[in-house]
Amino acid sequence: MTTLQEIQYLQNRIKQRSVAWNDRKLASEKLKVASDSLCSKLPFKWQIIGAENCFNNHNGSSHGKEHIVLEQDWSQGRIKRKIGDALCKTSAQFKGNLSLEPWEGSYVNCKACLEKAFKIINPD
Repeated sequence: MTTLQEIQYLQNRIKQRSVAWNDRKLASEKLKVASDSLCSKLPFKWQIIGAENCFNNHNGSSHGKEHIVLEQDWSQGRIKRKIGDALCKTSAQFKGNLSLEPWEGSYVNCKACLEKAFKIINPD
């Protein structure tokens, strides 16, 4: 089982511009495996949905992160989500930017979604 620290390390490795491209690609592939494994254990139906990031368009792309979006209402403790909400925050907080369909081979890469998913599966 992948730990939360390992997931966070991979996410940081992918973002580091000083890391060689091949190493970043390898970290991305490892994160995809860890993300898929983690998300497959969630106790509710969900899908991957992309979010536009209109404010971070330095490379010509408006594509932001891929999020865990619920296909059913769900709550645990203080977390309450409705159909169409991302695990990291409600759909209203995305201000209409949670709408992009994921591309082939995409995986959940939102740090907050993965952290919450990890805590749901490992409540200790």
